[in-house]
Amino acid sequence: MNTNNNNKNQDNAASSLIVDFPSNDVMDRIKRVSFALTSNGKYITRPTAEEIHLVWYSEEDYHRFKRNMYQDAAVLSVQLNSSSRSHEIAIEDIVGLDHMISIERYNAHKLSVKKHSGRVLVEQARQQLLSRHSIEDLARVSKSSSFKSQERAQQIGLLLAS
Repeated sequence: MNTNNNNKNQDNAASSLIVDFPSNDVMDRIKRVSFALTSNGKYITRPTAEEIHLVWYSEEDYHRFKRNMYQDAAVLSVQLNSSSRSHEIAIEDIVGLDHMISIERYNAHKLSVKKHSGRVLVEQARQQLLSRHSIEDLARVSKSSSFKSQERAQQIGLLLAS
């Protein structure tokens, strides 16, 4: 009788395990994974300095691009602020440089970028606190935060298209 009780206790203990291990017949049906003893790979020869120079921009190129951008913005700023303009400035001349034409526009642009970044970072922090990460929510916050910029880009696009 005591043996029966011990068997029943063992059966109860086995059925109340925290982890339910699969039976041996289930384990036999599970596919096994194996890996190759050696790996295959392709070696790529490193491009020469001349090849890299032909394909990629150098640091000097980036500095030249920036200098040209600032010079173009300065010229446009003088032209826009001069009282006697000899010709109209085309919209395509100032697209992308408009925030650099005046101190007020530059400051407004920097503030706008700072606010947008702040809103996105606040949303990321909120999601981190909730342990719930949603790319859709982050995209929604970013899109709503940059709505004025999107609208402005669309208007410029329409002006350039006409």
